[in-house]
Amino acid sequence: MNQPDDSRMNDQVTLDLTQTERRQILEDASISIEIKTLLLHQEGQYLADEQQFEAAIAYYTQAIQANPDYLPALKGQASVLSKLERYYDAFKHYTAALEIDPDDYALWRGRGFVLLQLEQREEGLASLEKALELNPHASEVWSLKALELARSHQRNEALKSCDRAIAANPKEHLAWRLRGLLFKENQPEEALENYDKALELNPDDAELWIYKATALSKLRRDEEALISYDRALDLKPRDFYLWYQQGLSLRRLGQFDIAIASFDQALSLNPSCYPASRSRLYALLTTGKLVSQVMGNCSVAEQKRLWHDLNQALTLFSKRKLPALVAIGLVALFSTHSQSLALLVASLFAGVAVWSDLIQEAEK
Repeated sequence: MNQPDDSRMNDQVTLDLTQTERRQILEDASISIEIKTLLLHQEGQYLADEQQFEAAIAYYTQAIQANPDYLPALKGQASVLSKLERYYDAFKHYTAALEIDPDDYALWRGRGFVLLQLEQREEGLASLEKALELNPHASEVWSLKALELARSHQRNEALKSCDRAIAANPKEHLAWRLRGLLFKENQPEEALENYDKALELNPDDAELWIYKATALSKLRRDEEALISYDRALDLKPRDFYLWYQQGLSLRRLGQFDIAIASFDQALSLNPSCYPASRSRLYALLTTGKLVSQVMGNCSVAEQKRLWHDLNQALTLFSKRKLPALVAIGLVALFSTHSQSLALLVASLFAGVAVWSDLIQEAEK
């Protein structure tokens, strides 16, 4: 008659325990090393699932101390350390785990990831290649490889890895996302197709909604861009620059009042956002409201916002352009020995600078 597998029975019994029951058993000094190691690992795993990473590390550490060759605890410890961005410690645990099981592709994947975070590019890619050798259908590994190749400006190779990831798993969000970003500079239409695929898989990717909105804005598809900006703002309502970008799209559509409201929101979140101040002033200028507000034909709140914007513009002008204008005026003075002519030359250049800023703003 076959004897039951004790370790399998132990696994089944301890899996049915509550956290309180596990901890009560761990207080019993008479339990075997095998049971103690198993319970410590399971408590660490439970805490990791609850996002209590530091507490999880403490239990994984005790499990490894009880049995240095206990693979599940080494893997769990490495994973948690990686999530806490303690990459060197994670690397040591992944390496120790691989000495026990060199055929676990997930361990090679984890090792490759932490090495890349430690900027050990060649060794990191080698670990990812080993993972793919063991499991060529691991879409997440192809995506990690593609990401590193993209960072290294190896665009074509990165695209090939994205394609391999998608071939292995058409629902690999990271591959579709990265593929879109690889097309964003010169092929916005292609980028948009990939963004849409990625957003189908993860509609809560705020950054990707921003990329999509930016691509649509470049194509002057501003009504569609506004929809994407709205989705992004639902996810990141305190992103001041996002409110500013939404304002630009609204302004291009001729919705000046709503655009100004978006610029106001950007400035309420970050009063130092000069682009929003400048765009707000330009919107007031093009609607004919600027002179009216300067003359005081507006509410106290509107006048306060106006003077804030004008002060921002003047401060930045003084920092960036006034020194050059002073230098031009001095050169003109020393060349002509005429104060009025030097002042005229400096004024002309100041006018050119302001006009250049207006043209630049209009092109937005």
